Amino acid sequence: MTVPKALKILDWWIAQRENVVQEFLSDCTNSEVMTTIHNSEKTIIANLKLIRGQLIPNCKHPKKMQDTCGGIKYCMDCNMDL
Repeated sequence: MTVPKALKILDWWIAQRENVVQEFLSDCTNSEVMTTIHNSEKTIIANLKLIRGQLIPNCKHPKKMQDTCGGIKYCMDCNMDL
């Protein structure tokens, strides 16, 4: 799996979790259960965003570190497709 694919999957997963939280908040009537599940989901979403942040490199992709393989340009420092 390449980094861009992983980022797309994480973006989708984060969006799904956020949608579930919004639907849950609108449907739930028990405030204690709602608060517990909401806090749990917020923690999960925050963790997913942290993972996403770790996948995005701080690399500036210098010209001397760029190469192509199979017609796809990538950075040899961080291995990200360019």
